[in-house]
This record gives sequence, structure tokens and C-alpha cells, in this order.
Amino acid sequence: MITLKNVSKWYGHFQVLTDCSTEVKKGEVVV
Repeated sequence: MITLKNVSKWYGHFQVLTDCSTEVKKGEVVV
């Protein structure tokens, strides 16, 4: 299982993610 909590990401001065959270369970495929 993969869990991401409160992820924020910037590219230069541009914020592309703000407090993103997700969970990928065993057997699930993310495309």
C-alpha cells in the first residue's frame, strides 16, 4: 500500500499541488 498525505509541490514559482492526499491499495493500478 502507498499512502501520500498533505503533499505540496512547486515548479519554480507555480504551485501544482496543495495538501494532496491519496492512498493506493494492493492490487490497484494508477495510470
